[in-house]
Amino acid sequence: MIDLWPNDITVDQVSVRAPVNILREQASVLAQKTQNLVKADVQPYEREFWELGKDVVGIKEPLDMPSQPFKYSFELVAPVLNNYSYLLFAIFHNVDMYPTQVKLAKSLHVDKETRELSANTEEEFLTILGDIFKAPKTKTIIQSLIAQSTSLPNQ
Repeated sequence: MIDLWPNDITVDQVSVRAPVNILREQASVLAQKTQNLVKADVQPYEREFWELGKDVVGIKEPLDMPSQPFKYSFELVAPVLNNYSYLLFAIFHNVDMYPTQVKLAKSLHVDKETRELSANTEEEFLTILGDIFKAPKTKTIIQSLIAQSTSLPNQ
């Protein structure tokens, strides 16, 4: 059989990290930092934008964004609080991975321009994530979840 494919498309030659893999790495770091009292759940995003930053229970509605088929949510989760979750942000991108759109929870909006951020490169994406994770509101949410988790009996 003749191989007509270029030699530089093998699995071990991919040099770009997918945004979802970066989110999963950061989820792991958060779990370590909080001794698993607060974790982050990265899942395919199936909600409407209005639900960002709200406690969501029940039916999930599909998001109509055909030009950006890759959609993931980043939710803070407190396992000992019956898996209470807080949807912090969602990301959207096409097959090229960048630009990646980041839609923030309403509680993280500083102004109209900060509702949706765009990263054209992995470096820009990392900067945006760092800003989200270091935001005072994010820290307040995490500290609140830790405090409530440790206030329960047997914690």
